[in-house]
Order: sequence, then structure tokens, then C-alpha cells
Amino acid sequence: MRRSVLLAAIALAGCGGGGERQRPEATAERSPEAEAAPATAGERRPQPERYALELAYDARRCELSGSERIALRNTGPAPLASVWLRTWGNAFGGCGRRYVRVEVAAGARAGADRVGCTALELRLARPLEPGASTTAGLQIRVTAPRRPDRFGRFTGAAFFGNALPLVAVADADGCEPPRGRPRLTAPMKAFGRSDYRRVVYVGGMSALTTIERRLGPGRFDRMLRGLVEEHRDGILTTADFVAAVQDAAPSGVDASALLRRAGISSAP
Repeated sequence: MRRSVLLAAIALAGCGGGGERQRPEATAERSPEAEAAPATAGERRPQPERYALELAYDARRCELSGSERIALRNTGPAPLASVWLRTWGNAFGGCGRRYVRVEVAAGARAGADRVGCTALELRLARPLEPGASTTAGLQIRVTAPRRPDRFGRFTGAAFFGNALPLVAVADADGCEPPRGRPRLTAPMKAFGRSDYRRVVYVGGMSALTTIERRLGPGRFDRMLRGLVEEHRDGILTTADFVAAVQDAAPSGVDASALLRRAGISSAP
């Protein structure tokens, strides 16, 4: 049976049943936009040029597994010895319980894990000169956690939103991810986990910390609590979140620029 693999979000029915592993007849390919805001206008480094995946779905395990090939180009000014993958799905379990597992098969070797195992270093087989391209081959296994979320399980279906490994690109802090976990302030810690997962956004937890730093903890906390209350009985979309940030931004704060820095599209 053929299945299309979408990098943005995947929902597969029959999760937890006795179904057999299913392998697509053809490779699913996509050239997505890089996941984070560029360091300067028009700049993405390194530039992912193509993602090619051939994955099988195990309905009993609610699991995708198979190969991923990432073609990328060095658009920066200096040779690259390594690049970083973001495996956002591991934010739900950290290094102790990885829902996204990656083995490097070609073109690089695995290096350090950071940020609660949501970042994996790929040490390239040879330095990638400016303007040059290379391809890294991976074997991946992604298991949907037992939680109702965009990456999780709900009413017999498995959802794989933002769960597939993606190349990290440069932001204002550079190409290298931070050490340790993002630190949240007291108001954010006090905000219930069950409420957080009602918020649908595309940038991961780092997007929340970026926006909170710019708006301030108090203003950000009031904004998020208001969103949850307003959408308690419905679905909160990315567009709703964007509108709330724009409304909450004080005078002098460019909400559109802030959202771009957080990796969230301001387009409806």
C-alpha cells in the first residue's frame, strides 16, 4: 500500500492495531523551507535542497521507519565541518526516552547530542566548501508517543507533525544549537502542560522562549492564558497564535519580525 510522507504533518490510521508493516512503492520527496529564520535577509545556511524519504509504517507500534536522504548546500562564507539535525519529537521524552532515533548511514557520522537530544550533530565526511553540495544518508525510526498531540496518538490514529529530522539553519545566534535545555521563566513553568499542548505552532519550544524573551514574561503569560481560554472548546491554529502575538506586542516591537525570528510564518 502506498503512503505519502509529508514533512509538516502526517496522520496514519490504524495505530495500535495488528496491521502489518507497509512500505511505499516510491520515494516521497520534498524541498521544504528551512525550519528557522535566516540570519540575514535571504540567507539560509546551510541550505537544504531536498529531503527524500522511503518509510514503512508499523500500525501496531505506531511507528515510521526507513531511510532519509538530505541534500544540502553550503551557502555560508566558510567551510562546514558539521551540520545539525533537529529532532523535535524528542522534546517529549528527552534523551531517556527518544521517540526519534537516527543512525547515520552515509556522508557523515554522528557527533554530539544537545538540547535534550532534540539536536544531533552530523560530522561531514569532509569539510564542505562554500557553494559545494553534499548528501547525508540516515536510517530513522519515529514512534508516536501516547499523548493527544500533533505528534502523538488520538482516536486510533498516529500523528507525526514536526517529527521527522530536519537540518538546522543559521539564526541570529549562528548555526550551532545551545547547550542544555531551553530555560523557561516562572510564569511559563506555572502554565499547565495540558494547556500548552492546546497551542499549535510550528517552531517548537524554542519559538515560545524566543517570543517570551521579547514580549516579557508577564505579557507573554497573559497572552497564552487568554488563547487557551478563548479556544478551550475548539482547535487553536497557527494563525490564531500569530494574531495573538501581533495583538500582544507592545509599541516598538515588530511582531512580524519577531515571528520570523521564532520560525513562525505570519501569513494566515
